[in-house]
Order: sequence, then C-alpha cells, then structure tokens
Amino acid sequence: MPLHSLRHSHATLLLQAGIHPRVVMERLGHSSIRVTLDTYSHVVGGLQEAAAQRLDEFLSAKNEAEQNVGKTLGTVNIMPLIRIGVAGFEPATT
Repeated sequence: MPLHSLRHSHATLLLQAGIHPRVVMERLGHSSIRVTLDTYSHVVGGLQEAAAQRLDEFLSAKNEAEQNVGKTLGTVNIMPLIRIGVAGFEPATT
C-alpha cells in the first residue's frame, strides 16, 4: 500500500472515530482546517448524522434523569433525619 494511501486511511479512520478535525489537521500537517475538511468532506458529512443522534440520545437521557429525580425527591421524607437544637440543625439520634 502506498504511503499516501496509508495517510488517507489514517485520517479517514480518525474522523470516523469522532476525532475532532482540528486534531486530524495537525497530525497531517495541513496548513488550515479548510484543507482537511475539503479533502475529507465525504467522511465529515457522515458524521453529521452521528452527531445529531448522539445529541438526541443525550437530551433524552437528561430528560429522563430529570423526571426520575423529581419522582425520587417527591418520595423522600428527610424530617426523621434532622432535629432542630439550640446549636442549629443536628442529625437525629433515633
């Protein structure tokens, strides 16, 4: 395999793995990120869908976690754990 093909494969695999194009640019020694993005636009284009899916998964998980926290906090009764004394709040001894 020619050296240039290895270089191209290396950059393609990095981008497909989600490595930031700026890092790929630096590894390849390109003078600007535009050169990297123009050369590997076929790879970066496919990453847009993956990025949208990851964002959707993140927002769904965050929404689910917020709903679960609300449910959990609604069922916790902390009053038996605290008593108010002269010095302020103290843990309950019972």
